[in-house]
Amino acid sequence: LLSFFNKQYKRKRGAAATPTPMAAASTTPHDPVEHELQEILGGIETEMEAISRLIIDSGRVEHDETAVTGIREQAIREMSRRGVTYTPAQAASAIRVLPKHAALAVKTRDNGHVRDTFERLVLQYPADRRYGEYRTLSPRNATRWGSDYKLLQSYHALQTAVDKLLSLPLGLGNLRLSAEEANLTKNLRDMLAPVEEVTKAFQTDDVPLIMDVIPAYDQLQRDFCAMSNDTSLPSICRVAAHAAYLMTRKYYSRLDECEAYFFAIVLCPDRKLQWFYNHGWTQSDVAQILNMIKRRFLEKFKTSPSGSSESAPATEGVHRWRQSAVASAPSEATTYDLDSITHYLSLPPHPLPPGTTVLQYWNSQLDITPCLATMALAYTSAPGESPSASVEESVNLCDPLDIASTAPAEREFSEGRTMINWNQEGMSSQTFRAKMCVSAWSGAPWYNEEVAVQIITDTSRSLRTAPAS
Repeated sequence: LLSFFNKQYKRKRGAAATPTPMAAASTTPHDPVEHELQEILGGIETEMEAISRLIIDSGRVEHDETAVTGIREQAIREMSRRGVTYTPAQAASAIRVLPKHAALAVKTRDNGHVRDTFERLVLQYPADRRYGEYRTLSPRNATRWGSDYKLLQSYHALQTAVDKLLSLPLGLGNLRLSAEEANLTKNLRDMLAPVEEVTKAFQTDDVPLIMDVIPAYDQLQRDFCAMSNDTSLPSICRVAAHAAYLMTRKYYSRLDECEAYFFAIVLCPDRKLQWFYNHGWTQSDVAQILNMIKRRFLEKFKTSPSGSSESAPATEGVHRWRQSAVASAPSEATTYDLDSITHYLSLPPHPLPPGTTVLQYWNSQLDITPCLATMALAYTSAPGESPSASVEESVNLCDPLDIASTAPAEREFSEGRTMINWNQEGMSSQTFRAKMCVSAWSGAPWYNEEVAVQIITDTSRSLRTAPAS
């Protein structure tokens, strides 16, 4: 989506800055739009280039740009077949939007005279609270999600002060928005709002749960579809929204690689399989999820009264040809087995008790349906991935199953260097890993400090004592 509204600054190398007459004759014609953009972006080149050079991996950037370009071209083709196109002039207006906002944010922060003038104007013309409490323009940050949305929000919150600033003779005339650009920036702000909503949900201090991933993706897709069909939006905004939809669809399909995403939804009593029907999933897709979760329940969670694991249906000999008939005709005992995934799914979804979360509900069911509740807690409580365990191993260990968000992992990378004091240089990697895990898990809804202390006590070696003199 943002690729339609942003232009990356490209530093001109010294050798290219003073071309020879022969080289000058072979250069491409002068593009006034490109020249204007490079002048605007040149004001923030130092910060952007430093971030790109020091933090962002060049190989990843190249891969991302290739992927975005492919999606962008596909969106343009598909929307063109629907009669939605835009002119080069409209594309030029759109691509100035974010660079102008970003450059103004840097000017009001780094230029002393401009900053002092803007601060006085903000005191005279306070922020519009509909867009948030801002006193400065929020700068863009290439490594932080949501910085573009905050930049636009702060711009509109301080719109009056910004207009007054740009009307002064401070050399900021090239950052003033045209009427078309002003309309595009308002639409872009609203188009980024659903993305900001998801970003905030998955980057809070509370650990996000895996059962919220598919609903979030589904809502994003619906929002982007609505944008691409909205005839009140400028054509380039509709094409950009369709490109965003195609990108979410690309990553949405990757969720099929892990069953945990689907199981977590099925094991929510207020969702179950009905959630998939309500959101347009086909009968065959839902049937596949049903078969997978039944098989997983029998293989990993269902135990016989004696405590031994219930064996899965045999697949050899005569049983190879008869198991389907047996499975299609459940026994009377299975029909009335409360601690059964089949019985659980035979009942319609029902609301959770007031003030009760999914985890609290299943925790209260452990004495009634121990096998089913154990499975539900294993999946619905999953906040991230155990780096050394596969999905099967994670189920056995009751560890988190898969990634709901990379935010916790990124946060631990940032905090890891502060977790060892100067006098702890002898700490082993295993102890450090355990320390980081406990720190991360302590904010999870399933974390029990008493259980954690007991596990550490039972598994830790005793402290060495000094030899007697």
